[in-house]
This record gives sequence, C-alpha cells and structure tokens, in this order.
Amino acid sequence: AIQLNPAFVDAQMNLGRMWLALRCEQEASEVFETAVRLDPSLAAAHIELGRALATLGRCSDGLASCERALRISPNNANALILHARILHLLARYSEALTASGRALDRDPNNTDAIITRVTVLLELDQTDDAIAGADRCIALDPNKAEAYRCRARALQILGRHIEAIADYKKAIELAPGSDLAK
Repeated sequence: AIQLNPAFVDAQMNLGRMWLALRCEQEASEVFETAVRLDPSLAAAHIELGRALATLGRCSDGLASCERALRISPNNANALILHARILHLLARYSEALTASGRALDRDPNNTDAIITRVTVLLELDQTDDAIAGADRCIALDPNKAEAYRCRARALQILGRHIEAIADYKKAIELAPGSDLAK
C-alpha cells in the first residue's frame, strides 16, 4: 500500500489556494484534483475543487465535487455555503434557498451564509427579506461590503434610489477596485 504523506497533501491544498488567490482557477483545479486523488476522504479538497470548477464555469462539476464533500462532512459550513452558491449559479433558486438555510442552521451568524441567502432572495424577488438579511449581516459585520451591495440592489428594485446610492457608495468605499458595485 502507498503511504500517504499528510504534509504533501497539505502543501497541495496551500498551493491550490494560492492559485485561487491569484485567480488562476485552471491551475488550482488541477492541484485540487491531485489532492483529491491523494486523499479522497479530505472534504476540504473536494470543496476547493468545487470552488475552482464553479469559478471556471463548470458549475455542474463543481456541484458534484461539493456534494462529495458534503457526503464526507455533512455539516461542513464551507461546503454548505458553496453548495448554495453553486445552486444559485445554476439558477436552481429554491434549492439554493434550502441549502443556504442549512448553512444558517449550522451557524446563524455566518455572514457568508447570510449573504448567500440574500443573493438568492433577490433572485426570488423577495426584496424585503433580502433587505432584512443584509441588515442582519451589516449588524454582525459593518465592514462586509457585499452586504451593502446586496442591500443597495434590493433598495434599487424597490425604487428607494437615494438609499441605494448610499449603500453602493459604502460598498465601493469598503472594497475599492472590486466587482461589488456591479
């Protein structure tokens, strides 16, 4: 039997994360595929592979990888959030809403899970609930630019343009140069 060196798998994971940080998703996906082959029971490898694949536009493959992670670790917050995000990307909004609810059941104060739910609520035209979620996220983390962007979008839909402008400005202030104001 092949002896697995945990330090090598850890190095693979760190390398893959570096590629993701550099927005080199193809390279990251290749590294994470290696990590999965080395240790198929490592949920984090499946999660990161799913993230890289979804970013490459291979959402179905990313979802499959994420679902493998959830079979290994059903309550993994990162897997639950990624699962909801990929379902959202696939326009499977009711499933994404359920998945984001599972993530919030696990950790009600997880701002990434809250934002994921808010983005799904916006797609479902549930703007009042989206605003409430964004407000909650801002209360938990007033520096979360994405919460301001989501709330701005909901306010804009409701025709509350002055408030929306203020929130878009705040999102840009918190994350200058990012895609958040789009």
